[in-house]
Amino acid sequence: MKYIVGTGTHAGTVKNVNEDAFSVKVINTEIGRIAFAVVCDGMGGLTIGEVASGYVIRHYEKWLMQNLPQMIYAGTLNAETLEEQWSWIAVRCGQNLYKYSAGTTVTILLIAGVMSYIFNIGDTRVYRIRTGLEQITTDHTAAELLRNGLLTEEDIKGKDPERLLAQCIGATPEIAPDFYSQTVNKGDVFLICSDGFRHKTTNDELYTNFHSVNIHSNADADMRVSQLISLNMERHEEDNITAVVIKAC
Repeated sequence: MKYIVGTGTHAGTVKNVNEDAFSVKVINTEIGRIAFAVVCDGMGGLTIGEVASGYVIRHYEKWLMQNLPQMIYAGTLNAETLEEQWSWIAVRCGQNLYKYSAGTTVTILLIAGVMSYIFNIGDTRVYRIRTGLEQITTDHTAAELLRNGLLTEEDIKGKDPERLLAQCIGATPEIAPDFYSQTVNKGDVFLICSDGFRHKTTNDELYTNFHSVNIHSNADADMRVSQLISLNMERHEEDNITAVVIKAC
């Protein structure tokens, strides 16, 4: 599998600090090319969120460089092992960040061969564009807890349930990550984005902009991300804005 990659990030129209962080790597291995992306949306105010997101990114980059080659060599690159190792990193990072009242979402995408593996804590989303736009991840927000009857309107005291995180790394003492494994087709496009990238864009805009027929090179992918970041800015998005797009081809 080959990959086309595009990225972009912006602080938004209000904040001086961009608390989002991301990392994307395409590496050659004994089993072919592997694409790896992680996006974090930090929180905590001032520079604390920026530190939290960067801290978690560095730990998963370290995993990529040290653990992944060992897994490939041992033949243990599978969903069960990935979920176990990624969860362990999240717990350890969370224990350290919790001391400083800092937190961050984390969403990971790894594509190896014909399989994709996705790990999610928080509300940074993964979409797949194939025949339509499919949201793969579920937001870990108060809105989800309200829908499942685990919270009441009184519990959230007038706050926006869509923007109130139910869990993240560091700011909540316990986490319950979601993990997904799915087959990948050539032409599939994956979008990983912080919530600031999608607040003021429609699903139709996401689908049209990132449809496979519109992405033929890294430059195309970068341009597509940049266009929607600019659109969010024109619509006065106040949150940090980050997106990574990966096309399998």
